[in-house]
Amino acid sequence: MIPNAGCDPKINVVSLGAFIINKLKVQSLTLDELVFGLPEELSLSIDHIILSLDWLFIINAITVSSNKVTINEAN
Repeated sequence: MIPNAGCDPKINVVSLGAFIINKLKVQSLTLDELVFGLPEELSLSIDHIILSLDWLFIINAITVSSNKVTINEAN
């Protein structure tokens, strides 16, 4: 379930997912760099980043292979 009201956009999985996708477009990052680097950069908990990465993986927006995270292309 994705809350649509009463949720700070800064911690919403959709907003964080978009931020992660944009970050991956600019530079290639490993899973470790995302999980441990983004919380410090965004002043969020690791849990928020992991939840957003899980959501992106579930909707098939990203792929994780050998610790490298890549964006899946839309057909």
